[in-house]
Amino acid sequence: MAQINLTIEDESGLEKIAALLANYVKRDALILLNGDLGAGKTTFVRYYLKALGYVGKVTSPTFNIVKTYEINQLFYNHIDAYRLEDKNEDIGLDELIESEDVTLIEWPIYLDKSLLIRPHLTIDIHILEGNKRTLTFSSAENIFSLFFFALEELINVKQ
Repeated sequence: MAQINLTIEDESGLEKIAALLANYVKRDALILLNGDLGAGKTTFVRYYLKALGYVGKVTSPTFNIVKTYEINQLFYNHIDAYRLEDKNEDIGLDELIESEDVTLIEWPIYLDKSLLIRPHLTIDIHILEGNKRTLTFSSAENIFSLFFFALEELINVKQ
């Protein structure tokens, strides 16, 4: 399993990393975002979609659970599973998650694990002091290898 840890100083670092991901992951991917409230999960999604060319407002789909964005005839699903805690409802998320779209899921811990068997990238965002964050990227899937290579190059340039 590939894993990379990266500390960013502020929100501009989050924007840079989300844009890097957008360069390498544009379709047929599942991205799981973990982190406490306020860690930056929705902000990461916002910058990812912006880097792909989306110009509208991106907000957390906490209350409607799913928002789908169309960019250049491709679909990007943004799921916030926070309100699904301890619920085993069939609301059709499996169809979105298994599609060839990119699906970004906040709070994946609240989803049935059987929905998350598709190859995926996990991003853990941890709050440090002030605006600093530690991001941990992990995946056992080759489809994310170019992103991991680019992330390693970025880290080596920073050092």
